[in-house]
Amino acid sequence: MVGNLCEIKTEQNDLLVVARVESIDPDDNTRMTIVSAQEDERLPLVAYNTPVKVISFASKQGFLLMRGNVYISTTSMLTLVNVHAAQGYERRKYFRLNTNVVATAVLQHEDANPEDAEEEVITLMLYDISLGGIRIGSNKELNPGDLLLTTFELMGKRMEFCCRVRREIIPRRVVPGQKQYGCEFVNFSTRQIDHLCNILFKLQRIEIQNRKKNRYD
Repeated sequence: MVGNLCEIKTEQNDLLVVARVESIDPDDNTRMTIVSAQEDERLPLVAYNTPVKVISFASKQGFLLMRGNVYISTTSMLTLVNVHAAQGYERRKYFRLNTNVVATAVLQHEDANPEDAEEEVITLMLYDISLGGIRIGSNKELNPGDLLLTTFELMGKRMEFCCRVRREIIPRRVVPGQKQYGCEFVNFSTRQIDHLCNILFKLQRIEIQNRKKNRYD
């Protein structure tokens, strides 16, 4: 954990700074000191007791989402107290990024007999993705409970996830002949989620950099 790059965000998910974990108090592992990721970058001043989120990723530990409160805030150092890991549900729901990716899926209807079911391959549009699931567009009508073994690429990496259709979504922009659905990942491994998190972490960083660039152009 010490030495890892991390993002410090508000409860509303506004980015405060990209920083580095400098130390964890050996006598109190809920107390953490954070410094800027770059020596020439000043940290923003944050009010005492402000709740924040700490999002960290490292190859060995994987994705970490924590919460804490600001105790000391200077332009060179940020000390957090009451730091604790977020619950699994919140961890999976944290990231959600817009995408525009073509995906394929093997469909199995909920009421189908697994022994008699034939594999049906369909093409989907993947509109957004989080650690908990995806929003898809399909020209084939789906039903809540249907299972999809989806395959798609993010940043050149091929990914496969089994997901269950939860509900139909009414989009702001309707594509003729297409319906959109919210799907939840099921039967996944920790390794799959950590790999997906790594990709989403990188995509989010790119998105933040692009927003900053557009702001100053």
